[in-house]
Formats: sequence, structure tokens, C-alpha cells
Amino acid sequence: TIKKQILQVVKLDPFASEIKEQWQSFDQIYPGGKKAIFNFYLWVGEEAGKAALSKLGVGTDTFFMKNQDIKDKLRERVDLVIKSIDDININWINTTIQRCLQKQMASSSITQLLMDEAEIVADKRGRLIAEGEFAYVQNFIEFETFKRNKVKKIRWKCSEDEKIVEACVANEGAGEIRLGDKFPKGQLMPPTNIMCRCFLLPIGKADMVYWRGEY
Repeated sequence: TIKKQILQVVKLDPFASEIKEQWQSFDQIYPGGKKAIFNFYLWVGEEAGKAALSKLGVGTDTFFMKNQDIKDKLRERVDLVIKSIDDININWINTTIQRCLQKQMASSSITQLLMDEAEIVADKRGRLIAEGEFAYVQNFIEFETFKRNKVKKIRWKCSEDEKIVEACVANEGAGEIRLGDKFPKGQLMPPTNIMCRCFLLPIGKADMVYWRGEY
């Protein structure tokens, strides 16, 4: 998608200051647009809801992403992510163009450099964003499922890998806390960052109302 965005810029005026005016946003370029991105969030949410219920001892093959408040929050998250991706890409293109102009590179050479580097940038950022958003939606839906099923206490659990950071360790070290209270580093739930793979565990027996996202 970033290569298509670059082409949209350079075919008009590759070095104009009004890149934002020429810019096609991520959801305009992404196959299926914003709807496809939102549907991905819904799918992750369904799987997360089932996982949360399993942690509560309720085996189910069904979780309904019908709660309007939750869906609205996910739509807001989609908008935020799209804007963040666009801002990062515009800044990267601007910075690269300015660096190339200082070297007095020709327009065609700058365009080719942007296209070549886009392959690397898109692959690295794409995987990070997809994994990070998967983790965000998973933890958000699990948190909501615990809350709506009257879970009183939760615990932060680190994934035992090389991506653990100090904030995650501190949050895990807090042990059991009341659901709704913040962990030591200020989070209600994981992730702490785009690389975070931590998750929540419910503590004790919940006063289950068997909420499965249906209302």
C-alpha cells in the first residue's frame, strides 16, 4: 500500500510541500478499505471473547461482537491506526525527499529510491502493526469480557520471550489487582507497546452472568 501512496504523490508533483493534499490515505489504498480493517478487528474480537470465556471456565464456540459500545470503540481504534500510519508514512517520505534533495539527486532517482525502500519499510511496519493491533484488540475484548462477567481481580502475565520490557515485568510483579485499577506502569491492560505480548488472567471465581458479547 505504501508504494501506491508514493506513486500517487510523485505522479502529481513529487517534491511539492503539499504532500498531505496529494495523499491517498491508508484505508483508500488498502484492499477492501476501512470495512476490511474493521472486519479484521471483529474477527480478532470474536476469538478473544472465546478465549476469555475459556479462562473463566466457560467452554464455547460462539462469541458475539454485537455490543454497540465495544464496536464503536473498535471503529475509533481503526480511525486512530489509519491516521497514525498515514502520519508516519508522510513523515518518512518527506524526510527521505529532503535528504535526497540535499544530495542533489534527480527526481527519477528519488522516486526509485522511495519505491525500493518502501519494500523494506512496508514489510517491517506491516508485521509490527498487524501483530500489535491483534494484541490490542485481544486484550481489550478479554478485559471487557471479564468486566461484564463480574470478574473482580486480574493479574498481568508476561509472555516469556525476548520482547519483555521493564514495564511489563513491573506490571506482572504487581500480582493481583482489582479489575479497573491501573497496573504500576499506568495501564489497565496490555499491551504496553507495539511489541508487547502480555495478557491478563482472571483471579478467583466470577459472579458469572455469562455475557458473550450479545448485548
